[in-house]
Amino acid sequence: MRLPIIPFVIAVTLLTAAVYFFFYANASDRRVLDVPQVNRLADFEGTETEIAIAPDGDRYVVIASGDVWLWKISTGDRRRIVETPEAEFFPAWTPDGRRVTFSRGADTFTLNPETNEEQLLKANATWLSW
Repeated sequence: MRLPIIPFVIAVTLLTAAVYFFFYANASDRRVLDVPQVNRLADFEGTETEIAIAPDGDRYVVIASGDVWLWKISTGDRRRIVETPEAEFFPAWTPDGRRVTFSRGADTFTLNPETNEEQLLKANATWLSW
């Protein structure tokens, strides 16, 4: 009986390479899995549930306890731009970064964050993706 030597050599080579890359490659860059650390970046009234980042990367819209907040990273300024008895959700920035959309009830609204001018964008549309 003849042993199939070539498949055996290939299997041993692959196993050796896998063990090497798993245990010895980049031994100086070993990382230990640990509990993730969460850092508070800003303090909003209530519980933050959703966030949308503007295309410029400097402005964030945050939903905190159902209200919409505008947060500028560069200055640290934050202000509530929508406060209603109903909860707002699904914030999003328009692609040009000039307006914010969000949903309230069964409708989607658009808002100019500089003037707080709010308009109904689409009735019976609870989610919007640009």
